[in-house]
Amino acid sequence: MNPISYSFVNKILFYLENKDLNILNSFIWGIYKNDDLIKSLHKSNKGINFINKMINYSNSEQKAYIKEKLNKIKK
Repeated sequence: MNPISYSFVNKILFYLENKDLNILNSFIWGIYKNDDLIKSLHKSNKGINFINKMINYSNSEQKAYIKEKLNKIKK
């Protein structure tokens, strides 16, 4: 079961292009804290592209956190 729809991912990608850094920072941090969401996103190519795009917009603390979380998922 994959609860992440393509329309959801497309909307998120649109908002990432918004570049309002305060909104993006809190939004990205909220996604990072949701283990099930990250695992679900990691199961599809579009989700992986979304995670990579989030990493590009993340601050250094968020980048370290998500990379650590992804390493745990891959194991």
